[in-house]
Amino acid sequence: MAYGMRNKEVARSTADAPNARRSTEESVGRMRWHARMRTLVSRTDLRTALDRLWLEITERAARSRDMDGVLPAFAGVYDSLDASERLIADDLIVEWVMSDDPGRRYVGLGLVARFGIRNAVPSLTELLNRLDEAEDPSAPYDAAKINRILQQFDAAQLGGPEVTGRV
Repeated sequence: MAYGMRNKEVARSTADAPNARRSTEESVGRMRWHARMRTLVSRTDLRTALDRLWLEITERAARSRDMDGVLPAFAGVYDSLDASERLIADDLIVEWVMSDDPGRRYVGLGLVARFGIRNAVPSLTELLNRLDEAEDPSAPYDAAKINRILQQFDAAQLGGPEVTGRV
């Protein structure tokens, strides 16, 4: 009797194998979806936190009449981020580089130069082209800074001196 019962269990489990596989695949898919959602939430949270921090730091700097402290403050924040957070922050910094707000652009360019954020190169090139046609008084200075950053990246890529962050 036990032998017959065992065969029925094996037969049932064999018949359920496609369902079990499908169930496992669905579970794995759900886990991946939840992992992506956690990443999206953390990405959104970090971007929101950095935007809030921008307001807080710039307001504090304006009150103390020390706008020169904004870049070092953000450099300290960026330096404290782990590798995955830096990838998220890099995207935001590239947006700052492309911003029409000269303060955000200044900080973005400073962080790109200091930390060697290479995924900013296409945006730097685009901004350089945009600045060539701009009538903004700071355009030539921003263009010169961008050229220095791009030259540092080229030198570092060719085995020259490391990107120093001094631009």
